[in-house]
Amino acid sequence: MNKDTREALARLEAELLAGEDPSHIDDDELDLLLEEFLEEDEPQAPAPVTGVRAYNADQTDEDLEVYSDRVYAEPEKPGHGLNILALISIALSALALAYLLAQYL
Repeated sequence: MNKDTREALARLEAELLAGEDPSHIDDDELDLLLEEFLEEDEPQAPAPVTGVRAYNADQTDEDLEVYSDRVYAEPEKPGHGLNILALISIALSALALAYLLAQYL
């Protein structure tokens, strides 16, 4: 709060506490208090920093066209490596089973 607002608020508070009728307070003082009260609720924009040399090294900037193309492109089909591994495992298990059956029969 600035000095004028603080003084007007203190004067109004003193009159209210004393039980006097505050109707003789002029409209300018009330407007000033109201404006100050409403300004306190509004978010304040940060003050610009001057004299600071900064470099933004973020690597997050991306071309939106490239990103959009990647999003709408068909997903790549997964490799068949897991399927081949499963088939090899089944074949080895079948060979081991056949070998064991051949020895006991």
